[in-house]
This record gives sequence, C-alpha cells and structure tokens, in this order.
Amino acid sequence: NDPNPYDSYAELLLKMGRFDEAIAQYRKALEIDSNFLNSHFGIAAALTYQGKPAEAQAELQKMSEKARNDGERRTALFGQMVVAADSGKLDQALAEVQKQYTLGEKTNDVPAMAGDLQLRGNVLLEMGKYAEAKQAYEQGLKMIADSNLSKEVKDNAALFNHYNLARVAIGQGDLATAKKETDEFRKGSEAAKNTNQIKQAHELAGMIALHEKNYDVAITELGQSNQQNPNNLYLLGEAYKGKGD
Repeated sequence: NDPNPYDSYAELLLKMGRFDEAIAQYRKALEIDSNFLNSHFGIAAALTYQGKPAEAQAELQKMSEKARNDGERRTALFGQMVVAADSGKLDQALAEVQKQYTLGEKTNDVPAMAGDLQLRGNVLLEMGKYAEAKQAYEQGLKMIADSNLSKEVKDNAALFNHYNLARVAIGQGDLATAKKETDEFRKGSEAAKNTNQIKQAHELAGMIALHEKNYDVAITELGQSNQQNPNNLYLLGEAYKGKGD
C-alpha cells in the first residue's frame, strides 16, 4: 500500500523506453495515493516521449490543480515549460518560466529565482536571442551575489557564469571571447575538482572546435563531455559528418 515502489518501477520502465508500461505503474501509484504528484510528472514525461504533448500538458494541469505548496506548483510549471520547449513553442516555454519566477518573488526565494533566470537564459539562447540570454544569466548572477547565500554558492555561480557567457559567445560567433570564457571555466572547474563542470568545459571546447571546423579536436573534446546529454551526442554526429565519416 505504498505508492513509491510503483513510482520507482515506473521510472525504470520510463528509462527503458517502455512508456505504456511506465504509465500503468505510475497510475497504480496514484490509485494508492492520489496526492503522490511525482507520478503525474512521470506520466507527462512518458506522454511527451510518445509525441503526445497535449496529453502531457493535461496531466501536468492535474498536478498543478492538486499542488499543495509552491514546490509542487513549481514542478508542474517546470514540466509545462519542458513540454512547450520540446514542442518548439519557445515563447510559451518563456511564459511558464515567468510563472515560476513569480512564485519565487512572493517568498523572495533567491535560489529558485536565480534558477529561473538560468532557465530563461537557456530558452533565449535556443531562440537565438543572445543579448537577452546574457542579460538573464547576469541578472541571476547578481541576484546570488547580492544575497546572503554562502560564499561557496556565490563562488560557484560566478564560475558557472563563464560557462553561460561562453555559450552566448559561441552563438554570436565570437570565438575569441568563447575561448577566453571557456578557459576561465575550465581552470576553475579543475581547481574545484568538479567532475561535472570539467565535462561541461570539454563540451564548450568541442563546440568551439566544431565552429572552427576542426573536427578531430571536436570529436576528442565532445568525447570527454557528458555522454548522457543528448545534445553532446548530436554535436558528435555533426563532427563526424564534417569529417565525411
């Protein structure tokens, strides 16, 4: 009579691509506890992967209506943003991010609002609105810098901003700035021995090499990036394509 094992089994099935079976297990979790809202989120994910965005959004709407606190409302809105972005509706994705930000404003939740500005920057970057993306990233950084969060959090935000600025520069075709920001990010990540960020530094180096049509370097760098990020696999494909392989 515990919903969690059914939800966990559903997550496994979701990872395996067995979407109908995953949805069935998520439904079992909700039959046991209708307020086990993570299962609505899981169902929405499965429906998105099946190419059913309208049904996914309807599931997330159920989650939103049942939400008992801002954390649960935020999760539902985040799901709506993902579905909108996946459907290519980037203006709608931005609107969902703004709703999340508004929730954070009510309680002055600085980490949440800074995260929302990061999301906003990511969507704007995807839209090719590089100057606006940079503005969102820097607004989030300033918010953290001006807060009473720990020095460790502030230092990490400052370091990660080099990653954001490098991506903006790559989008703008300013590879000199991209290289400078990537180098700063790489040095800081290596000093902190942050494995995930080191992989992101390789990702940036691979993107720069790809723009320079230096395909061998791009393949080497992207091969050391996060292989669970499908965008990196896509870029690797582009590098092999550039080589004629």
